[in-house]
Parts: sequence; structure tokens; C-alpha cells
Amino acid sequence: MLARSAIVLALIFAFASTLAIGTAQPANAFTWVDIDGFVTDATTGQPLAGVCIILRAAPDQCYPTDKVTDAAGHWSVGQAIPVIGSQSVWYVKTPNYIVGAVNKDNVLESAGSPQTLHHAMVLVPGAPPPPIACSNPPSPTSTVYLPNITRRLGGPNGWDTPFYVQNSGSTAATIEATFSFFDTGGFATCHRYANVAAGTSVLDDPNLATDLLDGKQYAVVVKSYGSTAVAAVNQAQTTAAGALEALSYSGFNGGNTTVYVPNVTRKFFGYDVPLIVQNLGAVATNVTATFTSFDGTQTVNVPLTVGAGLSGVIDPDFTLGLTDQTQYAVKLTSAQPIGVVANAHNEVIGPVAFSHNGLAAGAASIYAPYATKGATSFSPVVVQNVGAASTSATLTFTPLLGGTPQIFTIATIPVGGAQAFDVRFTNGVALPNIAPCTVAGPTCLGNGDYSLAITTPGLVAAVVLPNSNTTAAGYLAATAPTSKAVLPVVQRNAAGWNGYIYLQSIAAASATLSYYTIGSGTLATTQTVALVPGTAMKIAPATVSGLADGQQYSVVITGTGTLTAIVDEVNLASGDGTMIYEGFAQ
Repeated sequence: MLARSAIVLALIFAFASTLAIGTAQPANAFTWVDIDGFVTDATTGQPLAGVCIILRAAPDQCYPTDKVTDAAGHWSVGQAIPVIGSQSVWYVKTPNYIVGAVNKDNVLESAGSPQTLHHAMVLVPGAPPPPIACSNPPSPTSTVYLPNITRRLGGPNGWDTPFYVQNSGSTAATIEATFSFFDTGGFATCHRYANVAAGTSVLDDPNLATDLLDGKQYAVVVKSYGSTAVAAVNQAQTTAAGALEALSYSGFNGGNTTVYVPNVTRKFFGYDVPLIVQNLGAVATNVTATFTSFDGTQTVNVPLTVGAGLSGVIDPDFTLGLTDQTQYAVKLTSAQPIGVVANAHNEVIGPVAFSHNGLAAGAASIYAPYATKGATSFSPVVVQNVGAASTSATLTFTPLLGGTPQIFTIATIPVGGAQAFDVRFTNGVALPNIAPCTVAGPTCLGNGDYSLAITTPGLVAAVVLPNSNTTAAGYLAATAPTSKAVLPVVQRNAAGWNGYIYLQSIAAASATLSYYTIGSGTLATTQTVALVPGTAMKIAPATVSGLADGQQYSVVITGTGTLTAIVDEVNLASGDGTMIYEGFAQ
């Protein structure tokens, strides 16, 4: 596919949310407290409403696990939280700014608008109480599977994976998330969220959870009751050099006994692409992963056994039979339904990482809202044939907001195989010692930002890989767009993160976007945009009236016709501060 390019990576883990991570604590080193209280203005003694009690070691934005005072200034915590040493982990945030940490005498340490925190504590030395299992009523409305969730994996600044669960239905929902240990399969804990309003999301961040262990991986099953739900997982860490490394994937609402992954590599210009396979069935299952090299000369079958509800890993860099510097299309089959996440990373360059899901099916027409070609950025496209006969594929690149499209063809894609289209080169073919093409024409894509439509006489799946010399991201082309899409998280300058929406119209003349504040669940604003079928547009959260810096939002998009969307989450801090997830068609 490409040299420094290869754009395929691998990692088995992910995202350090938006907060600073403190020093890891040894087991049972905390004092555990149940707390309840209220906040008043220190001068007038009047209660202060809408003040956030941040139950963490860093004064960041307010999260759903934090507590917001009501009209009487009251707040409470119905579970144990840790206190580290003489200073608690509490911070107080007014609606406009963080006021400061609370010392052991219950008085705010910092200046500003003087406030007093009143609270009662019940101290319990030692370990936290044992986890409580989910209630697991029969027949959940929907189930979401998250194959890979971690807490500080690799150290205090290691991989963390906050996930956002969005109520994608029309009525309120109760959300329950069951965590199982990746290595043993044993039950770890349950997190429960009641009365989640339609369209809104809840954030579950392992780094904020006191009932999860540092350095651990978990397989998570999320069940919603009363309404359907979807979920997106952000994965990141701060590297030893202080750079950011980030990637994102989508939760599975169901699995399939056959799953396709278009682009998997072994030591390919530094890239490795481990596959995380979660068994969505009721009993243990044997999985066979068939690796077919892009040139068709290799076919390797790799076995894997996975327990019910649990996850296992196939890492090409450590799999016998696979060849270094080789790209593969992979087909996974199983007796039980499975979900697959490709976690790609490159520790040689960057380091950089990206992630995307495997696909259960392809289509004759598929859509990708964003691809780019520029002096420092480019978006390879890998198309996999998931049909029963050899096929070709036509790629139509249309400039964002419209313009003259450029059309290219991949002539032959064998059954089960894949071919790459490298936007930098003539006819998308990267050859040794051939310079990239630079002048737009019938055989050369011009510089610019595009949406992409792929059509074929057969059935195909595709992954698009926007990247540069210092960043990498990946997402799947949409195979079944609808007139409604939901986005579990869009950030507006939240600790440096911004979520750019790329909205592609297949047949919609307009769309309305509803933004709900994560934490409060309130509707922040609505936005209506005009669309031109066959084109896409970029929506920057900073340009949307009614949204505020430092906030995270869930979004519901309703179109007048079919559409699809992705979210490109970008942090301009040093390193690989970009990750993309696909919107969920509803």
C-alpha cells in the first residue's frame, strides 16, 4: 500500500480521556468515604446551584460521575470514593470556572468567588466494598459489546478507554455495563445509569472508576432497558516522550459468524494490526481467521478459542505462518457471533495508532464522508471483495461542498482479497522508485478534501485511512446508510479535543443536528444545514452557536433522505492527536 504509509497499524489498547492522570496508588492505600453535603457562597451564605463537585484528582470538566448541586445547593454521593492522604480528590467547579481544591478543613484553597463546601463523611479504612453485579433483567432492549476496555494499562499514563453510551431510541433508558477481566474472564464490576434521556450519552471512564484496577484490560457488555443504545470508545495514552497517541472504535450491537477486515499487516513498514475478537455468543467458540495476502500468493488459517462474552487476540507480528512486510485481507469465521476490532499501531514512526471495526457484510455501493490528499496528509483506501466472484470497484472522489468529481477504477479484486488505492500515486498504485503524482488529471487525484463513493458489480467493504507523517486514523465506509445517524460524542475544545463532523449526503437535501450536553443530558442547541446529494460537508463544533468550550455533546442527525457521518476527534497537542469513529445509522 505505501512505504511510510502502509497505513495499517496495530495496538491492543487505547484513550486517556481528557484528564490528567495522577500517581498510581498501591492496593488498599485509600481511605474510602461516603459523602453528602451542600455548597454555599462564603459571603452571603446562600446556596449555589449548578456547581460541580469533581470527585477526581484533577480539576477538569464535569463528568457524569461527578455531582452537580441542585437549586438548594445540595449534592450527594451514593457510593464510596477514595481520599488520597490528607487532601481529598474533590474539586469544585462553578458553571464558568474551576474554583479550586478542597482541603481537609472543608474550605476552598484557591481565591476567586469564595465558596464553602459543607459535607459529612463516613470513613472506612482499607479496600473498597466488593463490586455489585448488574441486575440483568430479562430481555434487554439492546446490547452493545466492547471488546477492549482498559484502565491505565502500561502505567500511570498508560492506555485508558473512556466509552460513551448513547440512547439511540425515543424513550428514556437504563444502562448497565458489565466488566469482565480480559485475562481470566472473571466478573469485575457493574456500572449502572438510570433515566438516560433519548438522544443523550453517558460517559464511563475507567480512569475515574474506583472499582476497576490499574493495568488491566476488560471485555464489557452494555445492556440498555427501555430504549436502544450505541457506544463509541476513545483510546489514548501519553507516551514516554510526552506525546499523545489516540484511536477510536465503535461498540457492536450484534455480531456475525463471518467478519471481514480489509487491511491487516505484519511488520509492514513498522505497522502491526492485532485483531481483538469478542465472542458475542452464549458458549465458548472456535474462531478461524483466514489471512489472504494482497498479491494472492499466501493463504494462512489462524485458530483462536474465545469464551462466551470474552475477548481474545490475534497479533500478526507474533503469528506463525505470516510473512513480514506483507498486507493481508482477513476473513474470520465462527460458530458463535463475534465482533472484531483492528487496533493498528506503529512504534517506529510517531508512534501513531488507529482503530476500526471488522465488517459483517459488504454492499454494491458504499460511502466515506472524508478523504484527503495534500503536501503532508493523505488517505489510502483499501477495498476488500466480500462477494462470491472476482470484481472491480469504481472510486468517485467529490470535493467537499461540491465540485467536479474525479473517478478511478480498481480493475480486479479476487474473492476474499483486497486492493489498496493510494491517493498519492498515479491510478492509486504505489510502485518502488515512482514519485507521487502532483497534477490533477484522469490518472491523478488532485490535492484537496473529498467525500468518496465506491461502487462495484459485486459486494465490497472498505477502510479509509487519513494519515500524515505524525498522525493516523481509520474508519469503515458505510454499507447501509439511512436518514438518521447518531454520534455518541462530539467535543468542543474539551481539554484540547474537538470533534469535527463530516456529513455526507447520499439523497438528503438537508439535515437537522440536535446537540445534547453530556453530563446534564439537556438539549444545548439544534442546527439545520443544507446538503447537496453526492457531496459532503465539514462541521466544526466551534462554529455552532449554542455550544460551549470545554463541553462534550451527543448528537442526533435527522436528514430528509439518506446520509452518513463520521466524527474526526482532533487534539493539536504533540503526537498522534487524531482518531475517527463512524456515526451509527438508525
